[in-house]
Amino acid sequence: MAEAEVWIESLKLLPHPEGGYYREIYRSDITIEKSGLPSLYTGSRSAGTSIYYLLKSGQKSLLH
Repeated sequence: MAEAEVWIESLKLLPHPEGGYYREIYRSDITIEKSGLPSLYTGSRSAGTSIYYLLKSGQKSLLH
């Protein structure tokens, strides 16, 4: 099995819609309400999140 596949399987990564593989590993319990955000946001947001992210060799991503 290729090394990338080992990481994808062991970390339970999912295909990301913009390329690569990911899994959310943290989401803050704190929520910022829509009223405290710029007008371009349509709803409340978590104060912070964190993910694992992997690109296989030769893959491209649109992730920003």
